[in-house]
Amino acid sequence: MGISQAVLAEKAGTSTHHIAQIEQQNRFPSAELLERIAEALEFNNWELFSAGPYSEKAIQRFNQGIRADIEEKLENLFMSIT
Repeated sequence: MGISQAVLAEKAGTSTHHIAQIEQQNRFPSAELLERIAEALEFNNWELFSAGPYSEKAIQRFNQGIRADIEEKLENLFMSIT
């Protein structure tokens, strides 16, 4: 959208560091912060979770990434209990 982390953080009422952590998938925002981010980006809340504008290939890559993350977490959990 051509908006910097600093501008988004200011509009959403949070820090640039927090926005960076969310983008890097190190933190998940609260429901309240999700609402503020959506408002700052001029989206409806539900549009943050909509797959509408994404290509089928992008959705497949996203799903593969989710599966790989889950498999890695399960493998790490299994290794820690054995």
